[in-house]
Amino acid sequence: MSDVELFLVLIAALFIYESVVTLPKDALALRRGAFGWRYVEPLVLRAGAGPAVVLAMLVPPLGLVVSGRRGGRLARAEAAVRVQALVRATRSLRVAASVLWLGLVAGAGWLAFGSAEHETLALVSLGALWVLAVLAGLEARRRLVAAGSLVRTVAPPSWRDTIVALLSPISILRLHDLYTKRALEDLDVLAIAAAVLPVERVRPLLREALARAVHGVETVRERAELEALAVELGIAPGELLAAPEREGAHAHAYCPVCLAQYMGEGEGAQSVCESCGGVALLRF
Repeated sequence: MSDVELFLVLIAALFIYESVVTLPKDALALRRGAFGWRYVEPLVLRAGAGPAVVLAMLVPPLGLVVSGRRGGRLARAEAAVRVQALVRATRSLRVAASVLWLGLVAGAGWLAFGSAEHETLALVSLGALWVLAVLAGLEARRRLVAAGSLVRTVAPPSWRDTIVALLSPISILRLHDLYTKRALEDLDVLAIAAAVLPVERVRPLLREALARAVHGVETVRERAELEALAVELGIAPGELLAAPEREGAHAHAYCPVCLAQYMGEGEGAQSVCESCGGVALLRF
């Protein structure tokens, strides 16, 4: 492997590293990609201690990562306003970062296979794109500060963290995630999900939360709050607690929280779901 090829591998590894978003251990994340928002279950690095991590959208870096926490405020309307504020404030930065990313990919080819003239042109072009990304990053921060007074978003990261990101053409590709990943952490992830996801994608999240509240499994939400959110979304709370479709004639019971089904009957049959902390199984 040549020195240039090794350099390109290191750049790619650094970009993937910068794309790993760290979150508090109790946070849950939503990631915005090319086809809209989706819920992402973070990976907790140390059980019971955190932090949690989630991989941002890699190609191109146009996406956005936001997180909420269990037990935050169930303010769906406010979540919708604040998410839109974050999307608008970071739009120019995300576009500039994507253009810079394309420039880095093209420039890598020139540096690896081009002549000395191509190398000079590539470096000058990348420098210009980097400057544009820096300006877009500063403008995004200004917009976030302005929006914060209107929608009560959490203040952007410190100037120190911002400047460190601006000084690297790789780090700046993920600056928008640094700005937004904890901007909504006072809200419950259900409120954010209900604001940006289709109802059918919110349903399983709401069903699990409601089942945990009903059966007292590590719940941080009152049952009435969750039922009110379900009604607001046009979902009958009773539908969320309905039994799953039976997988076979031998399935005799199911866990109302995780919906795992259990086979067999009689004296030795399992009566509780150990995965959910001993929740009593319900018969079909």
